[in-house]
Amino acid sequence: MANRAALTALLTLMACSDGTDRLDRVLDQDAGFTADSSMVQPDAYQAPDAGFLDASQQDAQAPSCGEPRPTGNCSVKLVWTLNPQERWSKMFYDNTFPCLRESYGDRLIITHGFLDLPFLPNGRRAAEAYECANRQDNNGENFDYLGRLLANQQALDEASLKIYARGVVMDPALFDTCLDTRLTASRVEMQDQLSLEHGIQGVPTFDIYGIGTPQIRIEGAQTYDEYARALNSLCD
Repeated sequence: MANRAALTALLTLMACSDGTDRLDRVLDQDAGFTADSSMVQPDAYQAPDAGFLDASQQDAQAPSCGEPRPTGNCSVKLVWTLNPQERWSKMFYDNTFPCLRESYGDRLIITHGFLDLPFLPNGRRAAEAYECANRQDNNGENFDYLGRLLANQQALDEASLKIYARGVVMDPALFDTCLDTRLTASRVEMQDQLSLEHGIQGVPTFDIYGIGTPQIRIEGAQTYDEYARALNSLCD
């Protein structure tokens, strides 16, 4: 594996047309990071009662799920490697994630991984907060908390990370202690290293596994149909 410190010094975040934020562009020595070119911009609407935007408040209309619909019996696992501060996972969460859960139900298990992007400075801390929320779900996936992170990517400071947990974790005080003591930092670091070892260079990346079938990898926030075709190939 390449030395991570050297890699970080050479790489900058690139917003790609294929729906990924990648670590594959050599940094121009004179170039500075600008939020306009590589960060999702703040949503104009903020929920006045809570001080933040809840994922459920963004769109009154549910996304339109395309075809094909799932067929056959299957048990499929989708590993979604993300960084909570990158825009493309927000797009996937808003537009495709609800369709996958609706269409496949308990036939599809969705878990997550993490890739650190040095030019998204709040991504790692937000990932630690997400793991703190998951600890109260028996290390499952608290997608409600993840949705709040993705809906508020312009505000991932310490205080906000705690505010977003209110109402979606069982014990907010326990969550705060977990975050303050960085209880999940080693887990997030392990996920980052595993992502690199598995050749993941951009986010979001989706690895799909069936029983006794080859792994399928999808890079970028693609349409629902792209995921459905891959999933159905393991269900037919």
